[in-house]
Amino acid sequence: MNKLLVIVVTALFSALTYASGLDEFTTSDLYVLGCLFSIVIGAQLLIAHLLIRSRLLQNLFLSCCATANILSVNLILNGAYTDLSQFVWWLTVLLAVFILFSIMNMMDDHPRIAKAIPIIIACAVVGIVAEAVIFSGKSLVTATGPGRTSAKNIRLVDFKTRPNVYFISFDSLMPRVLVHKFLDLEETSFHDVLDAHFRRFKNMFSDKAPTRGSLNSLLAFDLDYFNKLNRKRPGLFNGQNPSPLLEIFKHNGYTTNTLYQNPRLGKKKGPYVDNYFTERGDGVCESLNEDFKKFVFLGYCEFKATKIFTSLLKRLNLSNDLNEMEFLLAKLRSGLGQGKPQMFMAHIFSPAHTPKSFHWLKSGSVEKFRLTYRRNSNTTAEYLDQLITFISREDPSAILYVYGDHGAFTTRGAKMKDNDITLHIQGRFGIYGGIYPSDSCAKYFDKSYTDGFMTVMRGAHMIVGCLADGEDAFIAPINYRLRRFGTKTFHRYEDYLYE
Repeated sequence: MNKLLVIVVTALFSALTYASGLDEFTTSDLYVLGCLFSIVIGAQLLIAHLLIRSRLLQNLFLSCCATANILSVNLILNGAYTDLSQFVWWLTVLLAVFILFSIMNMMDDHPRIAKAIPIIIACAVVGIVAEAVIFSGKSLVTATGPGRTSAKNIRLVDFKTRPNVYFISFDSLMPRVLVHKFLDLEETSFHDVLDAHFRRFKNMFSDKAPTRGSLNSLLAFDLDYFNKLNRKRPGLFNGQNPSPLLEIFKHNGYTTNTLYQNPRLGKKKGPYVDNYFTERGDGVCESLNEDFKKFVFLGYCEFKATKIFTSLLKRLNLSNDLNEMEFLLAKLRSGLGQGKPQMFMAHIFSPAHTPKSFHWLKSGSVEKFRLTYRRNSNTTAEYLDQLITFISREDPSAILYVYGDHGAFTTRGAKMKDNDITLHIQGRFGIYGGIYPSDSCAKYFDKSYTDGFMTVMRGAHMIVGCLADGEDAFIAPINYRLRRFGTKTFHRYEDYLYE
């Protein structure tokens, strides 16, 4: 029964990880992880059975194996755990080994308990997975009336013109002033492209961070509506829940489309978006702390990067050779011949934010990311060039709204009390935002922004207002504001302007 305990304990912590990031696991991830876990755990149990005769030593070995499995499938994926001091980290490991060792010895001495414990844990595993799968399919119940969207504060408006509209976010796209402030970079390639073609919005901020909150809050089109959604699975991007922004475009005859490089924002298309496109991406290995990546999921992410695995995926037709922009442009082109105006919302993972291992107080960490951001800026510039070329040649009447989903998290690793809150807000929420062609909706953007700042949602409302010839989708104005960040009051964007 002690061997069975290793299996069910590993399964329990794997289930907790799966439930916390259900949409991050691709089908190939689940298949390969199932096989790999069987092989690794099987080897652990075989070693214990064949090579260790002493009951106490066998229990100790199995306890160490179970603890290593727990670390690999759950704990080292938790930033709160990996940020602990080395002393606390090892103390936790020793405590886990001691607890498991004690339970195994108790199971040896009490047969009834030995049967009950694995059954209880197995039931917990089934319950956790079932709850995660069932809940992921639930939709938000909303009530709408004539001329209203699913959000009480957002009305349907009638467009006077219906060009194709593309909302394209780039991960951690920051303006020059913040790139210089946080990374001391004078030149970044993508800024040259943006400056040459776009109308830029000064003092631009994201409404939410990180990516999931940023993109879904834009689709919510109203912060009160967004706050009613499940934070881990808002369900707007994949159409699981109704999006007031998409409802407005749908009302005006548009085909609505969302696109992301992997299924992290939802595995399946829901009923509230016409098309939901995803590449296969790197799945669960997409955004991991590089310091621990080789140990995650019993070595799965290390194995996944090998040529053997990538060639296998190609043979099984589970990989995609197109880069993110090629994938996006292919979908944009497919929409041109549909006979209906197209609204696309897509996210490109470039130039990308700091890794989870980043610490703003470590000069080596900052310098490494500085070089990475500068290198990635070249890729971002190429992507922007391709996007602009497509629109100028194939869809010249379209409106392109480009913005960062959030800042680069350049104060990662710092506690709020250790650093000026201004740096936290500007580093996490300060972004680039602009519109192409630069004269699109000019008379609407010539008006002053809300108290001297712009947010992604505010920019989208101005675009909708432009298409509706000045009609505002808001029934009542909202108060754009930041979180409390551990203080007693909400913070205001206008107090953290950076230019």
